[in-house]
Amino acid sequence: MGEIESSSREQSTGFAEINVAVGTVDQGTQQNAVMVEQTSAASANLALQSQAFNALLATFQLGGTVLSPRHATGRTSARLAAA
Repeated sequence: MGEIESSSREQSTGFAEINVAVGTVDQGTQQNAVMVEQTSAASANLALQSQAFNALLATFQLGGTVLSPRHATGRTSARLAAA
């Protein structure tokens, strides 16, 4: 009878340890999901910033060629030539 009781306690302890381990894995999975969402949002934000930066860069002249004529003015051209 004592062996059955001892085995039952060991099994109960083992189940409790497994339950704690599963809870820890679940918590880590949830934290990873949050980090993935944050990384995805940051990546989308960087993509938008990159597009805006590319649009801004398109207004400059390189080697005498105007990349975006609607933004180029004589005053801007003179300033760039003086630089």
